[in-house]
Amino acid sequence: MEQADVVYGNHSIRGRYWFRKVGGIPDQDALGGMLFDGKGNFSGTFVLNVKGTVTTMAYSGTYCVEGDGTGTFTWVRQLSDGGTQEMHSHIVALRAEKGLFLELYSSLDAPDPESGELSGRLIVRQP
Repeated sequence: MEQADVVYGNHSIRGRYWFRKVGGIPDQDALGGMLFDGKGNFSGTFVLNVKGTVTTMAYSGTYCVEGDGTGTFTWVRQLSDGGTQEMHSHIVALRAEKGLFLELYSSLDAPDPESGELSGRLIVRQP
């Protein structure tokens, strides 16, 4: 992390990032891109592969970053049946430079209803 005098906030996550899902349902993987506005909003798409069946989904949401580099996400993803699903997760900065998060980790607050496992995402800023 950085010097003690750095104060993080929503401005600490801005620009384009990519992520890969870690854990969760066996035989399932997800990769995606995210665009953060530095003001508490994000959007993007991800590709979900479940046992060889590939689906692309859109999502959007809000985020809040605390001064210590921790925070929360609220994700709303569009489902293939036209509905939506809201998810909540906690985040923590893994690597930052000059107050900007370069790598962060996001972990869902509730276990996956099918597997009972928690899943997370390693999120990395694109140069």
